[in-house]
Amino acid sequence: MAKAKDTALAVAEEKTTALSFVAEEVDESQYIANFDFKADEQAMSFLKQAQAMSPELNAATPEYIDGLKQGGFFVSGVNKVLNDGCYIIPCYMVHEHIIWKANQGGFDSKQPYSEELQRQVIRDESKDYLPDGRQVENALTYYVLVVDPAEPNAVPIPAMLKCSSTKFTAAKKFNTLLNAAQFKAATELGFKPPVYRFLASVNSVAQTNSQKQTFFNLDFKMTTAHPYLNQRGMVAVKPILDMAKNLAEMAAANLVNVDYSADKVNTGSAASQDLI
Repeated sequence: MAKAKDTALAVAEEKTTALSFVAEEVDESQYIANFDFKADEQAMSFLKQAQAMSPELNAATPEYIDGLKQGGFFVSGVNKVLNDGCYIIPCYMVHEHIIWKANQGGFDSKQPYSEELQRQVIRDESKDYLPDGRQVENALTYYVLVVDPAEPNAVPIPAMLKCSSTKFTAAKKFNTLLNAAQFKAATELGFKPPVYRFLASVNSVAQTNSQKQTFFNLDFKMTTAHPYLNQRGMVAVKPILDMAKNLAEMAAANLVNVDYSADKVNTGSAASQDLI
């Protein structure tokens, strides 16, 4: 009996090793999704910029990303490295206060920017705090589609680009560029198009703070020549426009699930903060 059993097992193993998995044409209509992920079941990535002390550059930390260089960009969660910069399609922007727990704690809450809350802010060196000890950021937060310059045919990656501290000034300049592009297009179209009709490049620029320390800031430029753009310099690829419109509508309705704890900048960790 034992011999027969062993023989049967050997035959089964032989058949298994002979199997190969090869992609072939299938009737796609036979495979239709039977559920959709809800907004609160998905986590939004962040488009981030590596600074000198970013843990993503330290091979001894779990956050380490192989190949990432100082000043380079990366998309959290998917660890997409974009050392030489990238393109973004801005879909939505919100001016908000992001509040962190006291004593270098994690994310506490967020709320739309208000002058009333801003008047409560106490400046301590390079950071802002509320009277109860919680750190608060004045941020311009963009919901964007990230486009790899080397892979224009790849699906863009939805992500958030949070601009606070030194990046806040760069973001205001970007808003000026976007506003000018909208009004220029409006003269031809007869209406002001949404911001997701435009493509911008994002690169790193080295700057020096008051302590003579070098850090990297954002450098935005409007893009007028790219496979996504029509003769007016506007994004005109329908699937990408559909993605952008969907992200804009979800962000406007506050339906995007954002794990701010995944954004370690300015949460109190000296190893991960921007040099201001």
